[in-house]
Amino acid sequence: MRVRVFYSWQANRPIATNRAFIREVIDTIGLGAAERSLDVEACLERGEGNGPEREIPASIFARVESVDLVLADVTCAIEDATERRCAPNPNVLLELGYAAKCHGWDRVVCVANLAHGGVERLPFDLCHRRILGFDLPPDASAERIANERARLRRCIRAAFAAIAARMVDERRAT
Repeated sequence: MRVRVFYSWQANRPIATNRAFIREVIDTIGLGAAERSLDVEACLERGEGNGPEREIPASIFARVESVDLVLADVTCAIEDATERRCAPNPNVLLELGYAAKCHGWDRVVCVANLAHGGVERLPFDLCHRRILGFDLPPDASAERIANERARLRRCIRAAFAAIAARMVDERRAT
């Protein structure tokens, strides 16, 4: 089954251990022999080719509406040391909220790099959602990156497959 994914990324943390790392994981889902039934198409938003900047939000919202599920990087990006709290990138939060409105939380998968803060530090309404964690500090070794990539790939693939199965069931019911 083909699954279209919108990837809501943030650039507040090192690219190699967040945005590019997660994108590589998404891009390799469905490539294994046992996974050929799941064809994942990721929509990586950068706002390129969308005309004036004022049109970028509308373009992003249209893409969120057009996909089957959303994967959002909710890694701690903004920290409040006095409160011991943190928040993801504001753009990710906006896209995440819109995705939940459009598709429901059952079609939203969140990931977080725990090297920058645990999920318990995220806003209350978010920290109790399904969040797949990985732990990659900026100075992570190649071996650690490979191990975390394989583990996160299994977790995301399982989440995507479960969502795809529910989509099939929903289509059969209609």
